[in-house]
Amino acid sequence: ALWVVLYHIRDVIAEVYPDALLLNRFAVVGYLGVDLFALLSGFIIAYTYSARLQTPSWPGYRRSIWLRFVRTYPLHLFALSLFVLLFLVMNEGLGLSHVAADSAFWRQLFLLNGLGFETRFEWNIPSWSLSSEWACYLLFPALAPVLARVRSPLAAFAMAVVTLGATAWILTSVGRPSFDAHLQWGVARIAGEFFTGCWLYLVYKSGLTRAWPMGWIGLSAVMLSLLLLVFMPRIPWVIVAFAVLIFALAHDQPPLRQLVGNRVAVYLGEISYSVYMLHWLFVALADLLDVP
Repeated sequence: ALWVVLYHIRDVIAEVYPDALLLNRFAVVGYLGVDLFALLSGFIIAYTYSARLQTPSWPGYRRSIWLRFVRTYPLHLFALSLFVLLFLVMNEGLGLSHVAADSAFWRQLFLLNGLGFETRFEWNIPSWSLSSEWACYLLFPALAPVLARVRSPLAAFAMAVVTLGATAWILTSVGRPSFDAHLQWGVARIAGEFFTGCWLYLVYKSGLTRAWPMGWIGLSAVMLSLLLLVFMPRIPWVIVAFAVLIFALAHDQPPLRQLVGNRVAVYLGEISYSVYMLHWLFVALADLLDVP
């Protein structure tokens, strides 16, 4: 989430710290924090719900969707409400009727703004990815019975490779080889990575790699991704490194355990969704008030 924040203030960083080349290069690709989250989300959702939903049932589907709703939507609604309040304060001559007449507002309220309907960013910009993520939540119960039938970790790994490869191919075909798709093709980007994470969970669940030094493999993936980002940008391979990192983290081995299992890292993880959903309000407010 903090990486995405850096991305959204990258112009300020470049102006204030023009000589900090590494920081600027890191900030420019901060949008990839969304990709890291989408892979992680797919892995976690499969970990949490795949066993519950392996037998299709309306109660199970309803329960899983309700749990995702209460986890994600209240903060989305709160953030959007703050944007409405900001709009009313900054535009004294306009009232709620103007907001109600804005179709983009209603699409965002009902999380339809990340499904290819928008032509420009409106209101709380980061919510587009939550919209795309919700499309995955709604589709996951249909995939869960399929996941339950896949017994071979090699088959699951092959599906992860195919899914991520297909995502890269689609994004390259529409002119987004750097995975910087948002409003128009963002749902393909998020869904591809989300379901890649689901397949990776099956590989982890099999126990095939339990004896491997995944802590060191994951740390190597971190170092490789940083190297690729800063010195020779190869975004698709960075996404692969992210997938390796998430897979390695699940094994809870040193040295990754010490890196992300400490109190500071855990706290940052706990507030990450709030940081992600609320930070644009402060960015927009600073821009409106011309705060340097």
